[in-house]
Parts: sequence; structure tokens; C-alpha cells
Amino acid sequence: MKLLRLVAMSGVLVAALNAQTIGLNVFPEYQSKPDQEMLDMAGKVEAKKMIVYLSEMKNRYNKMTPKHKAEFQKHFQDVLAKNISKLSPSQRRKELNMIEEALVKREDSIKNLEAEIQEEYNYMDHWKKLLQSGSFYDDLQKNGFSLPTAAKKKHH
Repeated sequence: MKLLRLVAMSGVLVAALNAQTIGLNVFPEYQSKPDQEMLDMAGKVEAKKMIVYLSEMKNRYNKMTPKHKAEFQKHFQDVLAKNISKLSPSQRRKELNMIEEALVKREDSIKNLEAEIQEEYNYMDHWKKLLQSGSFYDDLQKNGFSLPTAAKKKHH
């Protein structure tokens, strides 16, 4: 039984690690930076990293108290407006195009992760049904697997 739980949990761990790889929940590049430093980066982050930066900012914002949220948002908007105003119209257009490209890539990554997670849920559902059937060990034996003697005594 422990082996089956281990197999099922390993699949969940793989899905969680994949989520981290695409930056769905964890943004190691920005995670260690204090809020003030993150706020000061508004409008200065490379366009190709903008989506990940904004996702980290959203995660921080969602964890704040209402008062801190208001201050955080105001400071973010002020710094962003100041830094964007330094760009020429052609630079702003170029930045927006790069952000759009990054957004498409992130969306594709999330769609791939979503499919992997759904596969993992299907796999776990399969194992749950097998375990709840009450005939798991009998089915194993029918397919040529032999239980060790100690396990046979516990099973019966």
C-alpha cells in the first residue's frame, strides 16, 4: 500500500515541479527581492521577463492587507508611469510587442501544464478506482505478480 501511495504522490510532485519550472507559482529570480526593490523595478524590467515579474507582483499583492495593498499599488503605478514616460513612442511599441510575445509563450506553457495536470488527475483517479475495487491484490496475481509470503499473510 505504501508503494502505491508513493507512486501516486510522485506524480503529483512531478506536476508541482513542472509548475515551478514555468514560473506558475514560484519566481526564483524575483522571490528573494524585497517589495521596495520590486516596486522600483516597475517599468525597467526587460519586456521578455515582464509577465513573470508581474505574476510575482500579483502574488505579493494578493498576500497583503488591504491598507498595504493600496500603498503598494499606488507606489507601483507612480514608478511605472515615471519610468515609462522616459521611453520614446517607438521604444514603448517595441516593449509592448515583446510583452505580447512573452504572454503568448507563457500561455502556451500554462496550457501544457494544464494538460499534464489533467493527465495526472486521470492517473490518480485510475489508482483510486483500483484501490477501492477491493480486488487489487487478486488482480495483481491474475496478471502474474506474486505477493511475498509476509504480504500474503497480511492480505488474508
